[in-house]
Amino acid sequence: MSLNNEQCSTLTHRLCETIDEFDTLMVDLLETSISSIRVTVDENLEISFPVRFGSRNYEKFWSFTVELRHLSMFETNTTDEISLDPSNWNDLRLLGHQIMDNMIDYTRDIRLRPPWRPVPPAIKQTILNSDFPLQGQSAWEVYDELCSTFLPYNVGNIHPHFWGHVYGAGSTIGALAEFITGTVNTMSWGGQQSSIYLECKVLSWLKHLIGFPNDETSSGILVSGTSVATIVALAVARKKFHERNMIIYCSKDTHSCITRAANLLNINKENIVYVPTNEQRQMDLQALEACIDPNACGFIVGSAGTVGTGAIDDLQGLADLCARRSNDLWFHVDGAIGAVACCSKRLRPLFIGLERADSIAFDLHKWL
Repeated sequence: MSLNNEQCSTLTHRLCETIDEFDTLMVDLLETSISSIRVTVDENLEISFPVRFGSRNYEKFWSFTVELRHLSMFETNTTDEISLDPSNWNDLRLLGHQIMDNMIDYTRDIRLRPPWRPVPPAIKQTILNSDFPLQGQSAWEVYDELCSTFLPYNVGNIHPHFWGHVYGAGSTIGALAEFITGTVNTMSWGGQQSSIYLECKVLSWLKHLIGFPNDETSSGILVSGTSVATIVALAVARKKFHERNMIIYCSKDTHSCITRAANLLNINKENIVYVPTNEQRQMDLQALEACIDPNACGFIVGSAGTVGTGAIDDLQGLADLCARRSNDLWFHVDGAIGAVACCSKRLRPLFIGLERADSIAFDLHKWL
């Protein structure tokens, strides 16, 4: 088996940075008689030993495995068994450590790169002109290809100078959590599993955050984003009104996901009424009241921060209007852009009435 310096560093958790250091360590370990070193020989050589640092006597236990069979780092499984498991778990561990180190460096050094780089024509043509692979590649080769064709030319929304759009920047802890999620790969709301109770607790926190009653009179669901949450809210409202003809009232500044949700639910575009706005780009309450059809149920959309201007509708006024008119009005709040700002004591007064909505769709990531 051959290792390069980088793989050697990853294998020993950065204890040895070069092949020479690794060779020296192996010789010292195999010649030592210290009882604290454990060596197990089977098909692999498994070595565990403590290393002490400085006057604090800090001890870290290193453990790694050296494969005794003379196999290439990329050799496939030689058995007839067909499995989705990697043919070499140590190779996978090396690759995983390499990816983690690279991604942490990528995030740490983000300020040293421009927020966005255009995709060079040569890279674009390489991607588009590549043929369907008839033979597989090793994970290392695929990763190297991603490093050269993808990482340098992404949208760039994690950069601190990315100001063009409202995409969230995410977080490093979130990235690590995604690895855990992808590894467990559990389904939602199925079987007796702890993730069910974790989701219930998160939803409980979110209800408390918004001001919804934290009991069985309110509920929620975690979905991929506010666009899907809007579809869910619109479908629930229509169900409440027993599939009757429903009119959607919103301003021109309301996010376009409202229109797309109506289209997906087969609500005619003629049933979408765009209400004028006032000088603060808020929905005009008097104009809204004049628009409401007394013979049809209505879905009123208030914005807790519009995409174009960040305007926050008079949520309290909208809630009062819905309560005053009839039970045939559903008050929905699109809070994708600004709803989480209600966490701020200074900004909370802008969101009075949010807690009176029948439904709210919002994101947690846009303010990261």
